[in-house]
Parts: sequence; structure tokens; C-alpha cells
Amino acid sequence: MAWMERWGFATLVGSAVVLGLAVGATVAVPAEIPAVALQAAPVYRLEVGGALFIGLYLVSMAFVLAMRNHGFSEIGTSGVRAHDLGRLPDALAAERHAIAELAALMAKPEKGADDGGG
Repeated sequence: MAWMERWGFATLVGSAVVLGLAVGATVAVPAEIPAVALQAAPVYRLEVGGALFIGLYLVSMAFVLAMRNHGFSEIGTSGVRAHDLGRLPDALAAERHAIAELAALMAKPEKGADDGGG
């Protein structure tokens, strides 16, 4: 297991690179190359190989995170974050408590609001 922890992710990423290069080099180029590939066969091959690599990289990352009981928990404009899934119930309970406190504060009338503020 120690080998897997130390070299597993690197092996998965290396395999993704090799597979992306192999598929990119051997993919059949269509008769009419899409405009996004700039009408060039090498660009088309690069895009196919790159897309495959990115997909395999994401799968590899998710697999390694899952082995450590982590998972993608936040996906947004600031990026992707992974958190320990074992602590998720505690985090959800803390969030519910904070929302309940906020709701209680919002339900209280403001001081001076009843007399017209003056």
C-alpha cells in the first residue's frame, strides 16, 4: 500500500499522458475538420489527445481523493476544493446551527423600529 500512496497518482497521470498522446497521434481525422481545430489536422489531434488527458486526469484525481476519504465538495469560480468527507456531517450540523442563529437574529425586531426611529 505504501507504494500506491507514494507513486499511484504519478502512475495514473503518466498513464493518462501516454494514452492521450497515443490517441491524439492515431485518431482518424474527419474529412471536414471542425472550425474549432482551425481546419488543421495537427490541431485536431492535439485537441482530442488533450481532451482525453484532461478527462483521465480528473478521473485519476477523484480516484485518489476517494482513496483518502476526500471528494470534490466545492466547485465554483475560485476553483475546485476537496474536503474530508468523514467530517461532512459535523460541517453540515455547524452550518445548520449558524443558519438557525441567523434566522433568530433576523426575527428579532430592531431597537427603535417600533417607534418610527425617532
